[in-house]
Amino acid sequence: MPSADIPQPLHIASIARLPKGTSDRKSAVLTARAMGFLAIRLQFHGAPVSGLKVTFCRVTDIDDGSPEDMDPVRLSADDGLAFFPRLVPAGYYGVKIEHQPLTHVPTVASLDHPCPVILPVDRPFVDSGDFEEFVFRP
Repeated sequence: MPSADIPQPLHIASIARLPKGTSDRKSAVLTARAMGFLAIRLQFHGAPVSGLKVTFCRVTDIDDGSPEDMDPVRLSADDGLAFFPRLVPAGYYGVKIEHQPLTHVPTVASLDHPCPVILPVDRPFVDSGDFEEFVFRP
């Protein structure tokens, strides 16, 4: 039995017996796989941002420019919260937020503590129409 005081490099494993006729194997080693939530809270100048489309992505390489999108696409709620509806293997993922660049986010242990995503000052984009409508006033 591993000691709780000594950090273990690997997860504790269990041995499972396979039913007869499954294959020529008699047993298999099962290791625990850490799972987590993908949950973010969108904020702009400290205020939650609602109604933005949010797509979580699998990132196999942190420098990967084209991560694989995960369905379904979500909308941020009134409190800015957007989350993926299933547990995922713990790690780093990408998130595509409407009108934002790809952002890398970690999984979290609880939906009560989502990863905060602060939107840049020049976003979210708005449809401003013609530029003649704007007048500079010092």
